[in-house]
Amino acid sequence: MKFFYTLLLAVLFQNAFAQLPTEADDKAIREKIVELALQNYPTKKIKELEVVKAKKMYNYSWTTWTNNLRLYYNLNDRLYDPATTYNMPKYGAGLGINVGDIIALPSKTRIAKQELRIARKALTLEELQIKNEVLQRYNNYKTAEALYKLKVQKREEAKNSFDFITNEFHSGKVDLQALNTASLNYYGIQEEVIKAKNDLDNAKIEVEEYTNVPLETINAAISNP
Repeated sequence: MKFFYTLLLAVLFQNAFAQLPTEADDKAIREKIVELALQNYPTKKIKELEVVKAKKMYNYSWTTWTNNLRLYYNLNDRLYDPATTYNMPKYGAGLGINVGDIIALPSKTRIAKQELRIARKALTLEELQIKNEVLQRYNNYKTAEALYKLKVQKREEAKNSFDFITNEFHSGKVDLQALNTASLNYYGIQEEVIKAKNDLDNAKIEVEEYTNVPLETINAAISNP
């Protein structure tokens, strides 16, 4: 019988460790989570659109001087006016340029270029913030997962102890106080398991808010490439 229990424990430990992700898998999962968050989280897309807008405004700033261009054109009925002493051309055309726009052009393009740089820096900062946030949320998820597993293990131990004490009570080997103590311990830990499972589920939701992909799908893709 002792050999049987030893063998059973060995199998249980082997299965438990086999289910644990390797260090390489954990690193790959984290990288995938960051990748998905950068692809799917809306604030990054907003910053990307702001960069596109700033780039268009910078390109447009080079042509703003053309906004006030004026083209003049006139047509005279005759080539020569006898009442005057000068010839009048039959056709006339002219181009008016706002000198102020030309002078202000370098300043406008400089400002537009700075706004483009700011938009790009804001995008880079947003990417770093998304990466840090999603990794922190994943760390919270892993902590919640570990605590949940510990609570489940404690519940199994408490359940075994409660069952043993119950049998001992029915055999008259322990009193009612011992049974009540074992019962309170078991149901108290059961409550802790429920709370731990709720914390785990909430932590999972917070990660998936950024990835927009279930963690089960990510884990399966990494574990079974």
